[in-house]
Amino acid sequence: MVVDGGENCVYDIFAVADDDFGLIFPSGTDVAFIEDIERRPNAESVIEALKRAWSRRIPKCEAVGIHGCSTSYTTSESTTQRCGTRKL
Repeated sequence: MVVDGGENCVYDIFAVADDDFGLIFPSGTDVAFIEDIERRPNAESVIEALKRAWSRRIPKCEAVGIHGCSTSYTTSESTTQRCGTRKL
């Protein structure tokens, strides 16, 4: 699932291959903030994995479980307080 910073936004769900999921959500995490991704040594590979996901949107009525959440905006203190960890 991708969450953007809008106050009134839609949360889209995307399918990703297992390898791409491992790039986006390393070490057992299932939350990825864009500023964390940008600091990773493999940031370019992660961005490419996210780009592949954009073409694989899944209608919510067809989703069977959500296994990770990536934000496409920079976190603020309030966002970090709401999310708390990198694990749902």
